[in-house]
Formats: sequence, structure tokens, C-alpha cells
Amino acid sequence: MSTQHAEACATGARDYGSIAAVALICEDLAGYGVVLIPPSADEYFERRSEIEQRLWSAHGGPTRVEEEVLDRLSERGSDWAAILVNRAQTAIVNVTYAWSFLDGVGRERPHTFAPGAGTSLLLPFGFDERGRKIHAYWHTIFPGSKRLITADGDWLGDNSDVREPAADEIARGGSGGGKPGHRDGSLRPVKLALDGVFFADGSFAGPNQRKTFEHTVCAAEGYFACAALAREALEMGTTSDDFFRQVRELTGYEEDVRPSAPFHHYSAESPSLDEIRQDEWHFIGWQAHAMRMGPGGEKAAISSVAAWAEAQAPQLHRV
Repeated sequence: MSTQHAEACATGARDYGSIAAVALICEDLAGYGVVLIPPSADEYFERRSEIEQRLWSAHGGPTRVEEEVLDRLSERGSDWAAILVNRAQTAIVNVTYAWSFLDGVGRERPHTFAPGAGTSLLLPFGFDERGRKIHAYWHTIFPGSKRLITADGDWLGDNSDVREPAADEIARGGSGGGKPGHRDGSLRPVKLALDGVFFADGSFAGPNQRKTFEHTVCAAEGYFACAALAREALEMGTTSDDFFRQVRELTGYEEDVRPSAPFHHYSAESPSLDEIRQDEWHFIGWQAHAMRMGPGGEKAAISSVAAWAEAQAPQLHRV
């Protein structure tokens, strides 16, 4: 299958499956330069072919996961994917979006994805300069770059369609989140809607129904609050036990309970700002505690938390 796939992509003769009987609806943020191209658009297959050909020609070919995604798309048809193009002047660093599906009895089932692309640039706490450079290349979408987004939550493509990585940017990666897994093939995708997009300068656009903006702002506030606490502890000579007790009191983190990663467990009801802050700060408290258990020991952990204050985080704001 792999050899046939490579040959098909090289010749542009890949079989994408039939166009869906009901055209996929795409709701993008074209007014902010973030455009979705549905399978019904004239340019869709050309842009998709460009993405797939680059997977086979660059970086030694696609990964096993990328091959599996392409094979699955061939079986399911073109309505299981759309293409996102960044036509803005600034790199995209985070996208929240929702696919809507119809089940066998005609009920609509939405599913929201928040892959966290580029959150290390919005919340660059604990990243060194090289780490930020690598993330800025592999986990963003440059102006002019495009991605193939599947209804399973996979993202294909990288910024090499705009420029090749520099020597200090070379790393294998992509612009999406983790492997989301296969969606039930009996469901039929009927709509893809962008809910929010963060750009590299900290600006945010979109309906924000899933409170992406508030989650990110609350997280930034939590990191800086813990950093201030750590700097005070270093200046005052606070013991490690007292400092981490203060972190637990500040963040509400329970030492023996690892919280779920925030920003990923959505519900039908929109959470309040207090609930979002609690969610984010609990996770930050756990991060600080995990650093305490690291090889550098407690003093090194406190110094690392204090260094969060120096992070070059962008000013987060809505447009």
C-alpha cells in the first residue's frame, strides 16, 4: 500500500473517493485571514495533493501515523477532511474547532477539538530559546501555509510549504495535537466550524463558544502568580516545604491527585470564569509539584518556577 500510495501522489493520480452527496459546510474566519477549503471547492484536490506530495518528498517520507491517516481518508472519501489556509499576516499558534456529524438516525453530534497547537508560544513557561524556535516552526501555521484537517482530528502538513526549516529548527513534528483516534465510520461529517484562533502576537479571533481565550488567559495568570510566589520564596529564604504548601493553597491543587489536563474536557454547558481559572490553576500546581520530584530537587524546582516570570509571553487580547 505504501509504495502504491507514493506512486499515486507523485503522479497526482491519487483516488480521493467520491464527493459527498451533501456538501460539507465550512464556517471559517475568513475576515481574519483563516480560510477553510471544503471538498466541494475547485481548488480542494489541488491543495490536498500538494500537502500529500510534500509528505512523501520531504523528511524521509510520512510517518506511520500519517500513512494510516491517508489510507483511512482514501477509504472514507473526501468529505472526511477540509483544508485550512492561513492568509493572515501572522502565524497561527492555536486553533479550536468543531466537527458536526450525522448518525444513522439523522441526529447531529458535534465534537470539539482543541489540539493545542503552539500553546508553548502563548504560554512559553519552561521553554528555552531552542525549544521555542522548534515549536515556532513545527507547531504553528505560517502565513501562506496550509493544513489538511480530518474529521478524526488529525492534521497533515507543515510549514515547509512556505520555507524549509533552518538548522536550529530541524525536528520531526507537526501542527496538530496528539493522535485523537478513529471516529465511528457510520457517522457522516456535515460541518466543520472554527471556534477560535490565536495568532503569534497574542491576538485572538472567533466566536469563542468553548472559552479558548479565557482558558489561555487564566493559565498565563496562574503561571505568573506561581512565579511571583517562587521569587518571594527565594528572596525570603522560605523553606521548600513552606513554598510548596503555598503553591497548593494558591492553586488549589491536591498533592495526591493528578488533575486532568485542562482545556480538553468540554461539556454542553459553558463553564464560568471561576471554573476555568480553577481548572487551569490546579494543573499548574500539579506541574510545580512534579518539578519538585525531578532530578534537580526542590531548590532547583523553585528556581525554575521563579524563572517563569521571565517568559516572553505575548500580550493576549481579542480582536
